[in-house]
Amino acid sequence: MHHDIEEGSLYPRLRQNVGLRPVLDRLGAEHRTVHALLERIRETSNVIASDPTRERILALDEIYEVFERIVVSHFGYEERELEEAIGFYDAL
Repeated sequence: MHHDIEEGSLYPRLRQNVGLRPVLDRLGAEHRTVHALLERIRETSNVIASDPTRERILALDEIYEVFERIVVSHFGYEERELEEAIGFYDAL
């Protein structure tokens, strides 16, 4: 939901600044990656719920570690690149 709000409301306002478009394109691509990882986490968790094996639990742990790294990186990049623009464009 967080990413849907950004892409539906915040990012369109920030696209007024042509210089921010590459940043917003990258963030949008990262949103899709995060969504895909969340889907993999959900699917793997559902499989584990019905058939919990060590291999599946380790696979889930690996997926989650990738998810966590991407989310932390994403939020850091987003804050660095958009903090001033959000205030300038009164985008919140």
